[in-house]
Amino acid sequence: MENKTSFNVTLCFMLELDLSEKSRTISSNRYLLLAISVVSSVIDLFIIISNATLVVALIKSSKESEGKVSMTSSNISKRSRLLMASISMCHMVIGAFLVPCAVTQMIHNGVWVLGPQMCTAKNLLEAVMSACTQYHVIFLALDMYLAICKPLAYRILTSRSSHLMIWSSWILPLAIFVIPMLFGWHQLGKELVIMCQTVYGICSTVFNDYVLLFIAFFLSILPFAALITMYALILRAIARFHDRLPRDKPRRIEKSTNTDQQSSMRLDSEVSEGITDISKVSVGPKRHIATTQNCDQNLNENVQKCKTKPQLNSNSILNEDSKTLERKRAEKTVVQGSSFGNFRKSCRNARAFRYILGILSWCAATSTIFIVSKIIQVFRPDLMPKWLGTALWWLSYLNSAVNPFLLCSNRNVRHCVETLIDVKLYRN
Repeated sequence: MENKTSFNVTLCFMLELDLSEKSRTISSNRYLLLAISVVSSVIDLFIIISNATLVVALIKSSKESEGKVSMTSSNISKRSRLLMASISMCHMVIGAFLVPCAVTQMIHNGVWVLGPQMCTAKNLLEAVMSACTQYHVIFLALDMYLAICKPLAYRILTSRSSHLMIWSSWILPLAIFVIPMLFGWHQLGKELVIMCQTVYGICSTVFNDYVLLFIAFFLSILPFAALITMYALILRAIARFHDRLPRDKPRRIEKSTNTDQQSSMRLDSEVSEGITDISKVSVGPKRHIATTQNCDQNLNENVQKCKTKPQLNSNSILNEDSKTLERKRAEKTVVQGSSFGNFRKSCRNARAFRYILGILSWCAATSTIFIVSKIIQVFRPDLMPKWLGTALWWLSYLNSAVNPFLLCSNRNVRHCVETLIDVKLYRN
């Protein structure tokens, strides 16, 4: 056994691996490691409790919403709730298994003490959960695309589609990682590296170069391309809707100018009619010469009455008429805008777009860091010190702690959690 160990150690020194104690330890300060471990344990407890609460609240609300119309106004559909519950389940698994393993490794100053089998299980589960998170975000984006761009087709979909999305989010990443590992493709040409890491207590994911490219394509390139495509289609549909509204405004202005001209002509005719009436009153027939003085007196009295009588101001009439025209114009815009009613209802669903976009941005950042760190560890491990690799690793774990805040920023998700725990989360 000693010869085998010394033989393996001799071969390990022939590799381009930095196996010194400085590269295998995080820090020499035990108090710093203890403080970080305590904080990490608190974060782990929060990850498990918060994501488990989200899972129960979203599943309960989705069961209560059975038989109701989905995606009305800004409500979240049952399909979206189940997808959010499933992605919270991913983060709960990360907090229940992966984070305790990382805390144990941190307590032992970066040395893996749980055995090679646990190391393989931890690396596999870590990669699968990261891919599951990405595919859940893809199906959330697909759900929003159908809800906004294809609202009629979205209402036809049954609950089987939601189950299909959830199962696909779990099965596809599992197949991507399990199939190469079942046939041993991920270790081709890397057997000596894995053996040396086992001897020196190092637990890191090691893949074959071709398998790593295969995984990177299905984990980063394909998901990001699908997400960018769907979000571009959603933004284009919303932009088209907003572009339709200004096209109808010149027509409405032309109609309003015609009505203004008609109203002004009507007012001029009314004023002319009033003047003719006054002329008729002022000119009286002279039947008898004896009554001429009486007629003159009556005429003077009528003229005085016309002067003292309050005349209608044409400007005030025009202002009042313009106000009525504006009201009619607003009613016309409402009537003409009713043709876009279905699309407006679907655009209200775009309020959830920003929440999914926030989830996408955070997941994209953490996944990019995950992939880049993996590639650096495989090709240039000397450029990745232990403390930097641990910090980048924990940044991907913090994704599970940020997930409850991202989901609860949505009013409907927050209402589901408040109904479950009977506590108001945010005070207005």
